Amino acid sequence: MLFRVNRDLFRVMGHGARLGTQAQERQVDVAEEAAVAGLLASGVSVIVDDTNLPPETLDTWRQIADAADAPLEVVDLRDVDVEVCIARDADRRAKGEPDVGAEVIRAMHQSQRRVL
Repeated sequence: MLFRVNRDLFRVMGHGARLGTQAQERQVDVAEEAAVAGLLASGVSVIVDDTNLPPETLDTWRQIADAADAPLEVVDLRDVDVEVCIARDADRRAKGEPDVGAEVIRAMHQSQRRVL
């Protein structure tokens, strides 16, 4: 069995929309991490399809997977062209799904270019 977990969905569930406050983001952290840990503990495979840019985020998922004795697979999509990312985001918006926005995607892209 497979279960998808996503920060944007927790934002909508908890607050109706992305508010962007530190308190809201911490609540989303807690909810998402607890959901993944609980699902893994019950034997369910989990896909976290967030944009996990900060290295400490990957460390958190590694710790949760290790605690559940579950494998961790990371899919690095930083080589996807920024315009492709923007087009995919627009498709999500057109379907009524949470989107990020072109400006945010371009900013994330630029920050990753500096890191690499």
